[in-house]
Amino acid sequence: MQTFTEARGAAWVWRRRSFWNDEADLLAGEQPIASLVPTGFWMTPRLGRTANGAWRIRYEGLFARDLTVRDAGTDAIVARYRAGWWGRGTVTFERGRTWQWRRVDVLGRQHEWQDGGGLSCVSFTRGRGLGGRTTDVRVGAHMVDDPALEPLVLLGYDLILRIARQTAVAS
Repeated sequence: MQTFTEARGAAWVWRRRSFWNDEADLLAGEQPIASLVPTGFWMTPRLGRTANGAWRIRYEGLFARDLTVRDAGTDAIVARYRAGWWGRGTVTFERGRTWQWRRVDVLGRQHEWQDGGGLSCVSFTRGRGLGGRTTDVRVGAHMVDDPALEPLVLLGYDLILRIARQTAVAS
């Protein structure tokens, strides 16, 4: 598996392995740089892996509105995501840095992480068609070497999958 730094300059695309489940790989060109797989049934906890580490993402808190990102090796909390209204939310890393999750378009196909100044850091665009099996990822140049990039990319795609699942249930 390539590192995110080695994949710089290539087009990044999350591709679900199957229409029937949420297992997915993040590809830079044709090379895998991350994976995200469900590890349970209830509220779908997931395990994300990159060349530099692994993180568990799962619901926590009252009414399961919060998601935590934990280091898979130590179980230490790396970040907490708090869902808001209208497709928004905030992730706070343990060192106090925050990013806002925003829906960019009216149709809900585009979402992004923004920093405190509203600058786009990582954007996600879900593919069209049956099941939307692909999601394009764009990383702002200022984020390429940021240590928070890997958890942000994994959590962002996890949120995309959860939004898609909720949309399918509601329709």
